[in-house]
Amino acid sequence: MKEFSMFLNIKIILLSCYILSCVPFPDSAREVPVLPATSEASALLKWKATLDEQSQSLLSSWVGSNPCQGWMGIGCSKATANAQSVVTNIQLRNVSLVGTLLHVDTWSLQNIVTLDLGWNALFGNIPSNLVNMTQLRILQLSFNKFSGVIPPEIGMLKYMSELSLNDNDLVGHIPDSIRNFTNLTLLYLSSNSLEGHIPDSIGNFTNLAVLYLAKNSLTGRIPNSIRNLVKLSQLYLFGNNLTGPIPPEIGALKLVYMCDLSQNFLTGAIHSTIGNMTNLDYLYLYGNELSGSIPPEIAGARTLIDLEISDNSINGTIPISFRNFTRLERLDLSNNQLSGLIPQDMNGTRMKNFQVSNNMLSGPLPHDICASGLIQLIGAAYNSFSGPVPKSLKNCNSLIRLRLDSNQLTGNISNDFGIYPELNYIDLSNNKLLVRCRATGGCVLI
Repeated sequence: MKEFSMFLNIKIILLSCYILSCVPFPDSAREVPVLPATSEASALLKWKATLDEQSQSLLSSWVGSNPCQGWMGIGCSKATANAQSVVTNIQLRNVSLVGTLLHVDTWSLQNIVTLDLGWNALFGNIPSNLVNMTQLRILQLSFNKFSGVIPPEIGMLKYMSELSLNDNDLVGHIPDSIRNFTNLTLLYLSSNSLEGHIPDSIGNFTNLAVLYLAKNSLTGRIPNSIRNLVKLSQLYLFGNNLTGPIPPEIGALKLVYMCDLSQNFLTGAIHSTIGNMTNLDYLYLYGNELSGSIPPEIAGARTLIDLEISDNSINGTIPISFRNFTRLERLDLSNNQLSGLIPQDMNGTRMKNFQVSNNMLSGPLPHDICASGLIQLIGAAYNSFSGPVPKSLKNCNSLIRLRLDSNQLTGNISNDFGIYPELNYIDLSNNKLLVRCRATGGCVLI
């Protein structure tokens, strides 16, 4: 009987061990499983195997089953008592990768927050299955060789804050699905071959700081909804085929310090509301088909450093209010139809580049054009300027290039001009200037 009892106890113990081995413990009592890390490692290793040999050798640290331990360019979340580390960042910028993203197992990389593969030689389409990376906030694929369209599915990445696809070979339209990017702060799509209109839904990006759509083939008007981008600091739309007027709503962008709308086909007048952009340092409107006069209200943007409105059909006079530009270093109004006088009290204390050639301006040149002692480039050719050469030019040692040709300026070259150690080009022809002539014959510019 005793032997039977011992036998029964042994069977009960064995049965208990079996049951315990089959019943799962609560998560709090288990060790962190390695399966997800293994899955992430497998996905990354499979992608690595699709890259060229040189790229694979660059990723030589990608070995084993835990990408959170010393894998180049891989960042992971911090492990806790209730959660293991997962891959959250892939940052392989400018490491000469060659290959595609077509075979990336995005299902196994759903925790990715930052995917930065910029400045490489990746090619092929941008895969639509990136939408499986549901936590993605930063997508940086700039300066590669990606082609095809921007997948519309990308708009499902609702947490996106920075999207950089510039300097690739992308075609097609900007997908309207990006209207869902309400957290977007940076949008770089420049230097591709994108076409179609700028979507009105761009006004949804109320947190946007930088909008870079330059050097594409975008058409149509600048949407009025741009007024909603109240946090914008940089606006780049240059080098497209945009038409229509500059919307007056642009004046609502009070934080913008860089505004480049150059090299398009914009028409109409420069709206006075630009003067409301009181943080503006750089304004580029050159190479359009703008007409009308320069609004005096533009001087409300009194912090301007660089103002370029050349190569348009601007007429009228240079506003007296330009005297308010105390920080101006570059002024380019050349190749327009401006007439009248240049305000003599324009502030040139910081001027480095002064360009007004090919207009119909008259009267004297500003007498203190070289008051800054910094000016390097002066272009005032093909106007009707008259009177003496400004005295400040004589001691303007910083000059590199000077064009005063085809005017009606008077004076004596030998007295009015000095020694310019940096000068590499000067043209004073077709004026009424005197030169010094030698007794032996022949006249020279001194």
